[in-house]
Amino acid sequence: MKRILTTLAALAIGTSAHALVLSEAATPADSGETLTEENSEFVGDPVFDSEGVEIGTVSRVGLDANGDRKIMVMFDDHAIDGIAGWIFDLDPRWESGGSIELTWPADEIRAYLMQHAGQ
Repeated sequence: MKRILTTLAALAIGTSAHALVLSEAATPADSGETLTEENSEFVGDPVFDSEGVEIGTVSRVGLDANGDRKIMVMFDDHAIDGIAGWIFDLDPRWESGGSIELTWPADEIRAYLMQHAGQ
């Protein structure tokens, strides 16, 4: 089966975002970190569905052309059949806690992504 990378509104994380360093108002968890430093903390975090099954890993976090934070999750082989990954908005207030727990089970995530593939 052909594997696809699904994005919301076909937003891609540009390579130029990696060179962009923006200062952010420090919060207790930030300790004065730049946005780029905060984003890099998510990379490598495991991603779990609502049933506690590990389904992937955060492979990249960056900014789109509008300056919005985007996170890219690459799914483990056969975790979300037919879909390689997912890019979605990352709320600027979110801090990495070492993992990401999604609120849907894997089958609902797959159904949602297949419905929105190509948008």
